Amino acid sequence: MKYVIFVLSVFSYQTLFGWCTGRIQGTVKDSITGEPLKEVNIVIRNTTIHTKTDTSGEYFFYQLSCDEAEYEVAAAIAGYKADSKKIIVSPGSHTTIDFNLVPTTIQKGDIVTGNSKNTELWKHTTIFTDVIDKKELSRHNFETAGDAINWLTGMQIQRGEYGTKSVCRYRGLEPEHLLILLDGQRTTGIYDLDQYPVGMIERIEVLEGPYANLYGEGAIAGVVNIIPTFPCNTNFAEITRGTNNTKVHTLRQGVKKDKFGYVFNYSQRSSDGIYPAFDKFDASDYRGQIIANLSEAEPKTISELTIEPGYYYQKDEYQSREHWKYNINSIWDVKLHEFAELKTRLSTYQYKQSYIYGKKIDEITGTTEGEIYYTRLILKDMQHNVSHSSSMGYSFTYSGYNSNLSIDTTNLVHNLYLQHEIQSSSFTVLISDRIDSYHRDVRLMPKIAILYGVDEPLKIRAGLGKSIREPDMSQLYSNEFYTYDKGGTYVRSNDSLTTEKSTTYELGAEYTGTSFLSARISLFRYEIKDMIELYTLTENYHDEFPLKSYRNIPNAHIHGAEIELLTQPLNWLSGEIKYTVLNTKNELTGVSLPDNIPHKSAIGLYIVEPKFKNRINLEAEYVGATDISNYFSNYMLNMKISRDITEYAHLFVSANNLLNKHYNGYDDIIASEWFGGISISF
Repeated sequence: MKYVIFVLSVFSYQTLFGWCTGRIQGTVKDSITGEPLKEVNIVIRNTTIHTKTDTSGEYFFYQLSCDEAEYEVAAAIAGYKADSKKIIVSPGSHTTIDFNLVPTTIQKGDIVTGNSKNTELWKHTTIFTDVIDKKELSRHNFETAGDAINWLTGMQIQRGEYGTKSVCRYRGLEPEHLLILLDGQRTTGIYDLDQYPVGMIERIEVLEGPYANLYGEGAIAGVVNIIPTFPCNTNFAEITRGTNNTKVHTLRQGVKKDKFGYVFNYSQRSSDGIYPAFDKFDASDYRGQIIANLSEAEPKTISELTIEPGYYYQKDEYQSREHWKYNINSIWDVKLHEFAELKTRLSTYQYKQSYIYGKKIDEITGTTEGEIYYTRLILKDMQHNVSHSSSMGYSFTYSGYNSNLSIDTTNLVHNLYLQHEIQSSSFTVLISDRIDSYHRDVRLMPKIAILYGVDEPLKIRAGLGKSIREPDMSQLYSNEFYTYDKGGTYVRSNDSLTTEKSTTYELGAEYTGTSFLSARISLFRYEIKDMIELYTLTENYHDEFPLKSYRNIPNAHIHGAEIELLTQPLNWLSGEIKYTVLNTKNELTGVSLPDNIPHKSAIGLYIVEPKFKNRINLEAEYVGATDISNYFSNYMLNMKISRDITEYAHLFVSANNLLNKHYNGYDDIIASEWFGGISISF
């Protein structure tokens, strides 16, 4: 009750600002070619005000202030150096601010939404956030979201079950501790990131550390939010062939006209896999986005409705297994005025699988979510350059699990969250808390984060947060089943499992002072109580395979460091070096957590030949083995080459593990893999 009273008291004094007539407009162009730039993010610092340029490179803001005030307008888009300008706006004024953005390649994704659910510049976020934007996707020649995620510092590929390939562990934690979102919508079950094609991605945001304060349970290691591309006029087709009889066919079509736009994508994937008896699959994926601009000119209101449907079907040879995944995500974004924004979201994600295990078994897992989120600028002190914005929201999550083995269970969680962000010219402080109300108890998930050096080349970030993870429905209720993973084993559920609780500490520094070099180092520690562990019940259960089950262990910890160096010595040449070191411990047994790699490093070299539009990527990866005798034996070399052969046609070829290495204990790496294809767009 005290918490609710506090929330209401914070917002009780927030009266709406009246409609006024101050106006800013302008045009954004490429500083070299003079061409207008569309889809440029225009943000007014220290407020919730943001918009994008249209196809003519133009933007505008109406009704900015009832009193004379100073604003700082920032323009940012992937592939260009962000720029900002200050201006005084008074009632009735009409001000023009034009930008000429300078192209650059060594630049983080400029716009971030996941850090606070508001659009803001990346350099102002309080927690390290990796942003993989369209420029990075193109520079690395990535084909899927899985390709992109796997290259991030701290990520480790783990082979999933039944044809899934890009299931990721992050910072030594299991895939279940990394929350995968599709434009803010939760996924259910093991999500294969190779399902999501690059052509449907606007950017990928990876929030490092505990983000349960904003996104609820399951976000212990971090959050991956895949934001779909905006509708545009496009027609696209691609054919890919590769090792293990892998085939990928993609069709995409989009239209953008006036206030309406859509884009739809169809992908068909099939492969014999590394182990055809278990891996052979055939899958189809349908994905789309529809956007309707509901804004009105008089009185000026900004309103946008987004609907994102998806359907996925996969057939595996093993156990005649079939998978169905379908989702729909609807978002309504309304700017009440230039200082406040209201978002509502309603979504559902359903996963069903059917397989033969003595008899036919059907299992269905689903999640339905609803959310309403309000944010506004409370205070802006121009004299001391200090601002205070506040956000609050309510959401519910309804999840269920059902099988034809007489297992039927549901769970309803109510969530209330509150966040305050105080920003000055030198620091940003974020304080937030979240209450999740379950049928048996209530969980608090607070977080505090600090950024020092907002507009300086050297930034220091620190954070402390709590997060939880509820046991998966399959861990609680799934029938005993056999899996070939990790050499083959039988797994039994345990309905007495309790919630995992984690406290995370983070500290790091980032330097982005020159276009030649940027660097980052981050230190982190996770202290987890009641961590869920898969352990062996008996060594010889059936057919000489062991039987395993799940249990809670009292305490476990993970600590480590991540280091990144990025450089661009020439316009056509750039490179990066990444290194991760981990130390993990199960304090019940005194040994390290399973399947963790203590050291991982990667080196990337990227060449762009402008005359013939050739792009060459060379990537070397070293994985430190736990066995000291093989410490320097685990390394891999990858190469990707692409070329625009015409204005509309694009060729590409990639080779993974060129040296044909076989990693002992490193999932999914046993031999060289080759892929190549052609894409046509117009």
